[in-house]
Amino acid sequence: KYLMKKKIRLIASDLDGCLLDGNSTLPQNFDEAFRLMRENNIIFAAASGRTVKGARKPFNSKYENEMAFITDNGARGYYRGNCFLNRSLDASEFTAVTDEIRRNGELVPVFCGESNEWIEDTKRITPEALLELKKYFSTWRQGRLEEISEGIIKLAVLYLGDIERDVYPLLKKFENERL
Repeated sequence: KYLMKKKIRLIASDLDGCLLDGNSTLPQNFDEAFRLMRENNIIFAAASGRTVKGARKPFNSKYENEMAFITDNGARGYYRGNCFLNRSLDASEFTAVTDEIRRNGELVPVFCGESNEWIEDTKRITPEALLELKKYFSTWRQGRLEEISEGIIKLAVLYLGDIERDVYPLLKKFENERL
């Protein structure tokens, strides 16, 4: 009743740590909540740092053609399966930060392109790292940054330790209005 009285048009929720539990599972009452939103012409948007493939995964194709996705930390937007926002960068904009990551053997760079995810050196992927990667990326290709011909949406860095303490200080110098 509250939703009907208000002029709510959109409800957005972050996925990891908010809507999804630790196993990337939707709440038990999500079916009912989604039905009520649709009955009241409210668009539900899943927002995530994940790629669109990763963000769609918990919804098992059940809702994805009736909802919106804001993915890749806001660089891409989809509604009812159609992309309405795509803020990619040229691979050359990632060269300096990629060189820094390459110098550290514990870091695994994942280049999220417009169509594919790319990992340069799959030998860096330990069994533990593979489990973590599979949470966010269903597939990936092997290829160096310089060989990627599609626009890059984001660069993700896989590190199994404390990334904020150990990695962020190395990469902070590359922060700018684009990265």
